[in-house]
Amino acid sequence: MISLGSLGEKQLRGALVLLLAALTVATFKIVTRPLQWPYYSSTPSYALQSVMSSALQVYVEGKGEGIYFLEGEVTVIDVLRAAAPRKSGQFEGDVLHWRLLNGDRVFISFNPLSVRREPMEQRVRLALGMPMEINSASQDDLVMISGIGPATAEAIVKYREERGGFTSIRELTSIRGIGEKRFQELERYLTLDRQKGWLYFHSHIAGSGRGAVW
Repeated sequence: MISLGSLGEKQLRGALVLLLAALTVATFKIVTRPLQWPYYSSTPSYALQSVMSSALQVYVEGKGEGIYFLEGEVTVIDVLRAAAPRKSGQFEGDVLHWRLLNGDRVFISFNPLSVRREPMEQRVRLALGMPMEINSASQDDLVMISGIGPATAEAIVKYREERGGFTSIRELTSIRGIGEKRFQELERYLTLDRQKGWLYFHSHIAGSGRGAVW
């Protein structure tokens, strides 16, 4: 064992630099490591996620489902590298650069090759501190929000079905029992996702790929 007293000034500085570098690498690995659902003991706040990264619920065929936090503008190739690095090379073309958003749920399969995007499960969004997507939340999802009981949840779903979906969160005030004060209490729990889902499919047999939006 070498004591610090036996090290010269340059050696001591070098040792400290190496120690700091090792700590930086270890910290980076911990921060950027994908968190498997439900991995964490305490839920990261939505505000913290918005600053640090995008949260995506990713299902990989043969591996299962997990929550991944990825920094910057996230595309399909980023998710493949994080969730299925050994198989990411099977995909090619424009699909690799299709953009994914914070709060997306992504399904990846390899036989045949396909990628599907849809809104993250509402219960997962709520657990992560993210607002629910009002046009895809079920009645059972809505009652998990503080201030929304079974009757109000039923009224919201009925209103949505009759009008083909909400175009604004403020439309909630058109529902009986939701006045301005109650609306202000509820709006932070709800969001409107105008992005359409999409599906990429590639058939090995036909040798062709296609993308579809719905």
